[in-house]
Amino acid sequence: MYEVAHRLRGTEGLRQWQEEQERKVRALSEMASEQLKRFDELKELKLHKEFQDLQEVMEKSTREALGHQEKLKAEHRHRAKILNLKLREAEQQRVKQAEQEQLRKEEGQVRLRNLYTLQEEVLQLNQQLDASNQHKESAECRPGCLPDPGQPAV
Repeated sequence: MYEVAHRLRGTEGLRQWQEEQERKVRALSEMASEQLKRFDELKELKLHKEFQDLQEVMEKSTREALGHQEKLKAEHRHRAKILNLKLREAEQQRVKQAEQEQLRKEEGQVRLRNLYTLQEEVLQLNQQLDASNQHKESAECRPGCLPDPGQPAV
């Protein structure tokens, strides 16, 4: 009987030891499962944070690129305005010079016409003077002044 009782106690002890081991295995399994779950959650959070950081970097880069592009556009518009002003000024200067040249030509033509008119008047006056002088000389000339047709001229 002692042996049966001893065996029963041994069997009971073994059963309790097995149950204890099973509880420990379950506890370790649950703990490992929880750690794995936390690891997965942390990994997911880390990936999400990296994704957000990357997205923020991309958005910042895009904003900077757009800002730079707008700055370049503004500079281009400014340069275009300056070039247009210079072009307009150059065109105005060219037109002004052409107008001045045309005015000089017209003034030169007027002066030339006036000169021709004065030359014609001087010519007419000279012709009138020559005619008047010839008439005066012929009036002053006496019949004895003119050479005789038979006499040689002196």
